Amino acid sequence: MLFFATHIYGQDIVITQVQGLTSTSTLSLTDTCPNSTYELEVYFRNDTGGNLASSSATIRITVTGTNSATYIIDQPTLTLASAATVSFTTEIDLINPGPNTISIEAYLDATPATIEDSRVANIQVDPRAITAPITFIPAATNEQQIVEIELGNVGSTTGATTETFTITLDGVAFTETVTSSTSSSVTEVADALASLINDNASYNATNTGIPSGNPNVNVIRITGASAGTSYSYSASSSASLLLGFPRVIQGSKSIEICSDEAVVFNSTGGAATGGYEFYKNGISISGGSPQNNNSYNYLNPSDLDVIRVDVTDSNGCVSESESISINVNLTPEDSGSPIDVSGSGFTKSNAVQSYTVTITGVVDTGDTYTITLDGTSYTSTNTVNTIAGVLSDLDSQISGTFDTNVVGQSITISSQVAGTYFSLTTQSDDADNGATIGSTMVTANYYLNVCDSDVQTLIGQNATSYRFYVAGSL
Repeated sequence: MLFFATHIYGQDIVITQVQGLTSTSTLSLTDTCPNSTYELEVYFRNDTGGNLASSSATIRITVTGTNSATYIIDQPTLTLASAATVSFTTEIDLINPGPNTISIEAYLDATPATIEDSRVANIQVDPRAITAPITFIPAATNEQQIVEIELGNVGSTTGATTETFTITLDGVAFTETVTSSTSSSVTEVADALASLINDNASYNATNTGIPSGNPNVNVIRITGASAGTSYSYSASSSASLLLGFPRVIQGSKSIEICSDEAVVFNSTGGAATGGYEFYKNGISISGGSPQNNNSYNYLNPSDLDVIRVDVTDSNGCVSESESISINVNLTPEDSGSPIDVSGSGFTKSNAVQSYTVTITGVVDTGDTYTITLDGTSYTSTNTVNTIAGVLSDLDSQISGTFDTNVVGQSITISSQVAGTYFSLTTQSDDADNGATIGSTMVTANYYLNVCDSDVQTLIGQNATSYRFYVAGSL
């Protein structure tokens, strides 16, 4: 009986590593989150006994499972010496959750039917929420989400190579290609991208032109067609004419608050450690490091701020929430026309306005408490775990334009000039609601002097509606 050696004993190309793993058995790769740009790294060695010319071999990658596809990789990119090893990294689409098997085969282009070497790897794509939850107290109004993307840092494409510009919205890619030996200006590329996006009924896009007088930059503005519907967004280019990072200028929902109010945004589903990262106008409020706390106490509001949260689950997968726009209405005081009371038959004299702020309950390490005075917020450190410690910390922060006095579980805050009005609000960030913070006005900024048993009519000014309170009661 005769036995014939198979080609494996005379391999001309040997796959030596896949994702850093060297075993020839079926590999188990680390789970990944859904993404369209999973980077697969492969090492192979030239065992032909001579030089392996550039582009004379092929690595075929076949994915079966929830992301079935085939990728053909031309190798090596340069002539590879005998016995030398080279690596390459290619991107594969693993956007759909579920199990996948990756088969990697190497062959010489001259003999494509002969597989020189192969490897098999299994990888699980973990599921993640499509949209992270974000909750808040004020009622929301549905809006059309608007995203702006800057294009340009130079005046035009170079024409030296073929260049591509891609804006991806909810997984749909819109790509403008400028071929080599041709050149397109920033405006031409921006107009072309806007036109491609406009062909999709879900969006309306325009090239808004030059921002801030920079002739090398145009801004593409994309508006969702349906109010209340958020969409994902990204941008990339293969050229020196760059697409900037997309910026949400209007969320898919909006809330209205007054300038002296605070809003707490909450989320769920994140990992216990580093599960949440809140953003204001595209900038991380925690400096780029995810936080453990699933709440963001939004203080000192500014009109048209946009808030969102990225949630990282226990698998390490990141989901982005819808973006929420903030519409801030100025109080009469913040607008420069404070509410006043007029009438006849009485006199008005200046008084020193004061509030008493009281904390009751149990303070835990990690809790924070905030007092906002005339729009400026003072928040206690999260390292103290007593009411006395919280009040002492707040007392040390409050501006010297106010008089303060801490007694027991309370701090009294007073104006320094009689007749001067100031606004005061309180807010807590207490995970178990073990303690509460609240305020009571002790004296107003005016006294009304009337005779006993007189009946007087008070008239409010500088606002559109009024509620009159006597001794704190409506």
